[in-house]
Amino acid sequence: MKKPIVLVALFLVTAGAFGQSTFGTGQWLHDGWQASQKMTTNLDRSDLEAGGEYMGFVLGTTRMMAAIEWLDVPATSTLGQWLDVVGKYLDDHPEDWNLRAEFLVYRALVAVWPGKKKPPN
Repeated sequence: MKKPIVLVALFLVTAGAFGQSTFGTGQWLHDGWQASQKMTTNLDRSDLEAGGEYMGFVLGTTRMMAAIEWLDVPATSTLGQWLDVVGKYLDDHPEDWNLRAEFLVYRALVAVWPGKKKPPN
């Protein structure tokens, strides 16, 4: 009997946290970018979490977009380069921080490594 109550409570807490945050937006991505830059000098837990989310998000999004040929990322490029390209784009375009994070990753990387196919509108 306790299990369903715990699951419902966990769901409500999680939904509330995501509902109140900027998760999945350019603002969220930029916050992660800033945190990732601090990770080498600051071992603050919040920076480690946000920086790790940023790195994982850019890695996964880039690999997926390269796999479906929206990006033509060279095999010699590194995760560090992808993170820097996306981070610089975010720093240069604060007016776009309200857009979806994956869209901003695409915009940043396609300028450097255009793909063979264009995404659907």
